[in-house]
Amino acid sequence: MPYAIQQTTDGGYVVVGESSSVDGDITNHHGTVGTYSDIWVVKLSNTGNIEWQKSLGGSSVDIGSSIMQTADGGYIIGGSTMSNNGDITVPPVNYSNYWIVKIDSMGIIQWDKTLGNISGYDYSSSIRQTIDGGYIVAGVTDAVSGDVTSHYGGNDTWIVKLSSNGVIQWQKSYGGSGNDIPQSIIQTNDGGYIFAGSSQSNDGDVSGHHGSAISYDAWIVKLNVNGIIQWQKSLGGTGGDGAYSIKEMPNGGYTFAGYSSSTDGDTVGNSGGSGNFWIVRINNVGNIIWQKSMGGSLLDYGQSMSQTTDGGFIMNGRSFSDNGDVSFHYGNPTYSDIWVVKVAPEVLSTDEKEYEKFNIYPNPATEKLFISDLFSDEKYEIYSVTGQMVKTGKTSQSSVDVHDLAKGIYFVEIKNIKQKFIKK
Repeated sequence: MPYAIQQTTDGGYVVVGESSSVDGDITNHHGTVGTYSDIWVVKLSNTGNIEWQKSLGGSSVDIGSSIMQTADGGYIIGGSTMSNNGDITVPPVNYSNYWIVKIDSMGIIQWDKTLGNISGYDYSSSIRQTIDGGYIVAGVTDAVSGDVTSHYGGNDTWIVKLSSNGVIQWQKSYGGSGNDIPQSIIQTNDGGYIFAGSSQSNDGDVSGHHGSAISYDAWIVKLNVNGIIQWQKSLGGTGGDGAYSIKEMPNGGYTFAGYSSSTDGDTVGNSGGSGNFWIVRINNVGNIIWQKSMGGSLLDYGQSMSQTTDGGFIMNGRSFSDNGDVSFHYGNPTYSDIWVVKVAPEVLSTDEKEYEKFNIYPNPATEKLFISDLFSDEKYEIYSVTGQMVKTGKTSQSSVDVHDLAKGIYFVEIKNIKQKFIKK
């Protein structure tokens, strides 16, 4: 079963996932055939022909969840292992650990690392090479021990920064008393990181949860270069919501793709089925600019998204529906189809175009800040450079008192439009 694919610099593709086979295209399986999986890596040409394939692992369960071509032409794989032999240099002490594998351009292992706690369960979901030649890994942990030094409860998000040869530089757990599960992490243009996933919590690092303690919100968390939270957002409604994939946009902010079964809160246009594809554009402090739900009356959920050359987006995932936005479902609705959706480029609404810019004065400000009267009674929010909201109010006020703000740079946001000012 494949879990991740990336186009390679030669125009081909590399795929990673898991396999319990040892026939057909697959050779050198380590465990019991049909029972225990290996990580399976496949290099394809630009026409889809297999150039090479490798089974990596030991005699128990090994899963590859993420892969990226590295600057040296090889690949880094993020996965998990329960094996204590075969290709695993240092076996997991307990049930399951992260297994990070560096391979060369032909799939030969250069090094591998097991990471995690020694009393519970860890699995990685996303890995990226960082600008310093190291790696950032996101996944889940459920206990404090071994490499894990903090735990909030349930399954926590566990982020690990590695050097170029797999040595831990820092690691941090994020979350609350519920389950907090990351699906995707990227390095951002400012050198920090952002991860996307889902959360049941409304304590610890998590605030703004919409539903009950058993429902999930999409959870987006922005970190600085050292893993310190700059801001976090729980997005969704009282149903189940989650994010699978996140991208930084060339013009600022981020777009994430996932699913939503909510018909309230942050969601608009949900069909009311078991779940819809959900694509959300947020600004650089996590506030929603626009969002769109797509699907039918049954379960549809987006798993992956990329921006296209025309400025739009391509999404894929699974669909059980055959109505609404979905047509030509193959087979019984008990089984899902792969569903691919192309979303048009971003288009500003009439209201957004009307307020492309507003005036604030004086700038720099010392005591009071005035906002131009383009807005009659809109909500304003003022953020620090770290993304913390420090003031909010209505534009109907004659002025904004900023005397109590520390000196520095701040951003005023109205209707998702932002202006910068300096507090002297």
